[in-house]
Amino acid sequence: MKWKQFLVWGLVAACVNDYDIRDNKNGVLGALDSVVYDTSGTPGLTDSVPYTIDTGDDPELVPPSLPEMLVIPGFFDFGELKINCSDEYEATIMSVGNAPLIIDSWDYNNTVGMSMETDIELPLTLAPGEEASITFTYEEIDLIADMGRLYIDSNDFMDPHQTITHQGYGVPTGTQTDNFSQGGESKADILFVIDNSCSMGDEQEALGENSGLFIQNLMDSDVDFQIAVITTDSTALRGGIMTKDTVNLEGLLEVSIVAGVLGSPYEMGQEFAKLALEPGGSLDASSGFQRENSFLSVIIVSDEEDSSPLDDGEYYDFFISLKEDKLFALHTVISTVEPTPGGGPNPWLPGAGPGAGGGGGGVRFHTGDTAATSDTGHTGDTGLGGGTGHSGDTGGLDTGPAIPPARQCGMFGERYINQSALLSGTTLNICEGSWGDYVGILAEDSFNPNLIFPLSRIPMEGSIVIKADGMPLNSGWVYDDVGNVVNFDPSQAPGEDELVQIIYDYVEECDE
Repeated sequence: MKWKQFLVWGLVAACVNDYDIRDNKNGVLGALDSVVYDTSGTPGLTDSVPYTIDTGDDPELVPPSLPEMLVIPGFFDFGELKINCSDEYEATIMSVGNAPLIIDSWDYNNTVGMSMETDIELPLTLAPGEEASITFTYEEIDLIADMGRLYIDSNDFMDPHQTITHQGYGVPTGTQTDNFSQGGESKADILFVIDNSCSMGDEQEALGENSGLFIQNLMDSDVDFQIAVITTDSTALRGGIMTKDTVNLEGLLEVSIVAGVLGSPYEMGQEFAKLALEPGGSLDASSGFQRENSFLSVIIVSDEEDSSPLDDGEYYDFFISLKEDKLFALHTVISTVEPTPGGGPNPWLPGAGPGAGGGGGGVRFHTGDTAATSDTGHTGDTGLGGGTGHSGDTGGLDTGPAIPPARQCGMFGERYINQSALLSGTTLNICEGSWGDYVGILAEDSFNPNLIFPLSRIPMEGSIVIKADGMPLNSGWVYDDVGNVVNFDPSQAPGEDELVQIIYDYVEECDE
């Protein structure tokens, strides 16, 4: 009997702060047949609900019917989250009492980056055993600690005011150091793709005459090179694969470049470069042309826009798949003159307009390029519409009827320009400039991968620091965000055997 009395007194002690216990008889606790829990002031409950405690030999304790709320989890730590990344978790509100749980209201306080998502409408009533869920999301946008707290008001008989709390922290950007060893002899595999359509005679001749300078630049730079030549309508090799050991190398390269003007009028530079370099092509890996750790350059020379059938994205994907570590570049010598609005049809096609010497269509010619025309201007070819072209004056200046600038040098090579930019290449204007200078530029850009340093991560703007053997290099280089590479000016490139360190901050990639 004593332990039964102790149980009753334990109930009194546990509830004295919330409820008054009084007898129904004479106020003698030991003689009680029942007690009454006074629940006045408790939301959702009636006043004075009796619950009986039997004081017999087999007492049965009947608990009161009261609402109770349990939140799992009541606290959540997102931990460290990478900047610009997000994470989420789900909190569950459970009705664990034996009376309906009523959530009257709540209030969510949060810093930027924390958010709450739910379709719950208040007031919410949850029967015993029912539950509801709320999703909390953390998106880190800065490096400041973040917190969110949901204040919940309910009719929970013990704890009517509860909270759901969560916090998180942003991870600072990392610092990356990419190390490069500036090597000695470079290896270069160079593919010329020559436009052999009817308008390319002068350009082929000018490039061929300066091919010796191209070879000399390679020789002077101690480059282990291979050269191949194809056209914009064929993958057949002109002159085979040429190296520094090839007999009469300069003469062979010149005659290979002068490919003639009987080719297709639908010039497809990217397509035939792809066909030659892909498996089964004339210059595939089995040919020995594409060597491991060798810089692969494709040089397209054309006075027309690319007519290749695939999307430029498909060609881009193919070219970058050929070489690792960005050892690939697409260089183009094309017309960079944008067409003028309302320029009309191409005057170099039959019947398109008046020719320089005849009535059906004019001959294509370029202006003022002394390097391409030697000391005197070049003689025009026979016009496509039947007229004879004109002769240039001394100094390479052409005479004859005025032709809109956009049409003087062929068709604007927009596709080539865009691809060269994406593929770490150089674009030169076929309409003007010195072919002697051009071949020097093309040689340097084709053989020296040590001018191009690919980065392993995306750097934050303005964070790049470059050192050569520990000494800072504050000039002579630029960052190319398209290719994610650092390009050095040849005159200021790091020296042989120097340790090149490129140090920069980066933003961590989000976890899957």
